[in-house]
Amino acid sequence: NKMARSQHELITSLEDQVQARSAEAAALAAKNARLEERNHLARELHDSVSQTLFSANLIAGSLSQRQDDPEKLKENVETIERLNQHALREMRQLLVELRPDHLMQNKFGELLARLLERFEGVNNIEVTLCIENDTTLPKPVQLAFYRAAQECLNNAAKHANATQIQITFDGIEDQAFLSVQDNGSGFEHSDKSWQSFGLSMMAERLEELSATLEVASTLGQG
Repeated sequence: NKMARSQHELITSLEDQVQARSAEAAALAAKNARLEERNHLARELHDSVSQTLFSANLIAGSLSQRQDDPEKLKENVETIERLNQHALREMRQLLVELRPDHLMQNKFGELLARLLERFEGVNNIEVTLCIENDTTLPKPVQLAFYRAAQECLNNAAKHANATQIQITFDGIEDQAFLSVQDNGSGFEHSDKSWQSFGLSMMAERLEELSATLEVASTLGQG
């Protein structure tokens, strides 16, 4: 009986340790996800809003030199107005992304369309969007898919130097499929540096939802 009690206590202790480690791992994963969100928003703020305002500021600084050219002065003022309007739209979108609940109010295909509109506004890249069956996904899935699409677009623009991107989404019944393809530089899977492109974090986020991330790339072929 004593041996049985000891074994039972040992098993209980081990189960408690496993549960504690699982809780620690979940907390760490959640923390990493929050850090990823902040890093993403910081990139977006730098890549779009700050650069737009910097351009507007440069043009504004040269206005005093255009006093003798009314047409050029008018053109510069209109450009500043356009840049400021663009920066305002970007800031509003970033504020929406800080409150993920707002991303749940639309079908996923509609979110992709908005995302691509912003993306094409700051990148000279042609993007084709194909929606097979549009739907609103469960909240954690929709957020994970949205962040994955953002990360893929960022990688294609910043690392792959792509000029064309095709995004396909299909959501039917209890399944969803998202594909992002580009014609960029690609990479070899033996080169582990590709894992630093946010793909590892993306895979972990998707695995938590019982989703899978498949990466297919060849050097020079996107």
